[in-house]
Amino acid sequence: MRQEWHIDSDDLAGYAAGNTGPVMLSSIESHLVACEACRTALADHVNGVDREAADDRVWAGIVDRVDRGKRPYTRSSRLFLVSISSPPLALATTLLAGLLIGFVCLARLGEARYATTVLVSIGPLVPLIGARLAFSQSIDPAGSMATASPLAAGRVASTRAMVVATIACLAGILVSPLTTMSAADSMVWLLPAVAVSAAIVAISTYVDSTIPTVAFAGGWLLVVGAWLTGVPRGLRGVSTDGIASHRPAVQLTLLLATVVAVAVCIVRRDSSPSWRSVA
Repeated sequence: MRQEWHIDSDDLAGYAAGNTGPVMLSSIESHLVACEACRTALADHVNGVDREAADDRVWAGIVDRVDRGKRPYTRSSRLFLVSISSPPLALATTLLAGLLIGFVCLARLGEARYATTVLVSIGPLVPLIGARLAFSQSIDPAGSMATASPLAAGRVASTRAMVVATIACLAGILVSPLTTMSAADSMVWLLPAVAVSAAIVAISTYVDSTIPTVAFAGGWLLVVGAWLTGVPRGLRGVSTDGIASHRPAVQLTLLLATVVAVAVCIVRRDSSPSWRSVA
């Protein structure tokens, strides 16, 4: 007489929790079709499983699979395409970058030191404002569409903000030759620009970043004001010596702040960002 085989209790528990590999999964499901005893045993395991936690694991796997795609570069390319596909945000980004370039070029009609002063003064503010705008529903409707998006909303918003900030920084680098600054001197505005932009993106994954944006902008203007006040009028903009962000310790602090902010964005990539209107 043939001995009847039944699914092991541990395998049934793994199946109920959704932790079964593809080969075992096929075997178990084929057996369950014909075995009432195993179906009854499975019901006991299912009743003991935290269904909400199991559903969360399933949905997390689906989201990760959609984000990852079939090829290694699919995730980054899809996120980039989504990031530049918002016409209002693209227009705002172009306007901000254009204003930065325009102001520096206008200042350069005088002397190179004037262009230096303008770039140092507003260079960090443009990417900062751009990063904030990326989380504004009135500029980009992605916030209202986030719940229906197959991509994690936090990843979309953060990537968009980083793209905007990067374009703004590139605009500043483009006009740097019009100033008196060397490549090394450009760090006095570029590092603060990257640090405050990354910080705003990280903050926006928790709360509305309007007040922090204003605070960062005001703080930077105070730094620039202190720098200009400490330099004779005829020498302002000739060099960046004297500004706080020229000090190695300050630059290291800004670099560490950037790393921390990026780490927060990575950890919070699957969270729902704080969407707010500009008004």
